[in-house]
Amino acid sequence: MKDRTIPEIVGTPSSSEIRARWDAIMTTKIVAPGVNPDKPGLYLWRVEGVGAYIGVYSHLGKRMGHYRRTITRYIQGRPFSDNPTDKRGFRLFLRALAEAVQNGREVTLTVLENEPDKPRRHARERALIVQYGASLNSIAKNLSDKPDAGAGDRMPTDELGRRPRH
Repeated sequence: MKDRTIPEIVGTPSSSEIRARWDAIMTTKIVAPGVNPDKPGLYLWRVEGVGAYIGVYSHLGKRMGHYRRTITRYIQGRPFSDNPTDKRGFRLFLRALAEAVQNGREVTLTVLENEPDKPRRHARERALIVQYGASLNSIAKNLSDKPDAGAGDRMPTDELGRRPRH
């Protein structure tokens, strides 16, 4: 387990200060037996006192870097994207992760399983959201209201078949 000394931040933190806090709260990374984190799969975040989030990845390192960069933008009060036409906001999970960094809450990452097939990976994601009660997934409420939620359910999409971002 890592040292839980959380660096103090005064004012608007720099990217390196946020990274130091990120490293301090990321005290636990678990890889399930038989799972290779270098292959595509699914993961579970648990944010102390807040909730859980299920996600999918093709490249875990890239995904974690994306989260760290995105929460840095959020904490620094910057927009989600520098592109003025990008209307996506910060999803509930990203806001919870940023709050964990700011407040020193422990965050646990568990790499759950590998799934090379993208459609099956997304179907497993939906099933695991229900199984783990992943309250930080934006679709968790919709899926948990369905008695037969799981692999056969489709995630909500826009007119182009893309999942909405929140």
